[in-house]
Amino acid sequence: MRTTRPDGNCFYRGFAFGLCEWLMTLAEPEDVTRVVSVFEASKADLLAAGFDEFIDDFWAMTMAPLRAIKGGNYSHDDLLACFRDQERTEYIVQFMRFLVSLHLAKNADFFQFFIEGSGLSVDEFRRIEVEAVGRDADHVQITALTAYLDLAVRVVYLDQSTTADGAASEIVIPDGGRPVCTLLYRPGHYDVLYE
Repeated sequence: MRTTRPDGNCFYRGFAFGLCEWLMTLAEPEDVTRVVSVFEASKADLLAAGFDEFIDDFWAMTMAPLRAIKGGNYSHDDLLACFRDQERTEYIVQFMRFLVSLHLAKNADFFQFFIEGSGLSVDEFRRIEVEAVGRDADHVQITALTAYLDLAVRVVYLDQSTTADGAASEIVIPDGGRPVCTLLYRPGHYDVLYE
């Protein structure tokens, strides 16, 4: 297990780290090309959706390790150094939040049903629960991020949702997808889990 800082950004940090590890070690070359291409195009998607130009710094900081991974010029030590650097990690985490916000905005009709219980509109939810630093991610945010990236994640729950035989429950989001990483969820916190 690789622990993440328990600061409300742990899902995004853990997912980004797990994604990079997958790209470096398990992904097929065409998967690497596809994922990096999605991130490359995301800046234009964000700008077209009305996000401010300042997203460029967040995008560039996120693209640096992805491009190096694609080029075969990134070691596991480089990845660890990147994610141990608080400034770089905060940029990557915030960029992941922007991608979630973008997907929610583009699919507001679909997500409104899932957000209704919060008493917020999709725009309010994006501003308060997604784009704000330190806000925990839940199923809505995970679904939006994995849908935008066309990837899957496995979440193992160590909370009150154990199975009848007492084992931890787990889900893959989206259902039936091939997970790029596994995250361990304990109430309010995610860590990267290795199998």
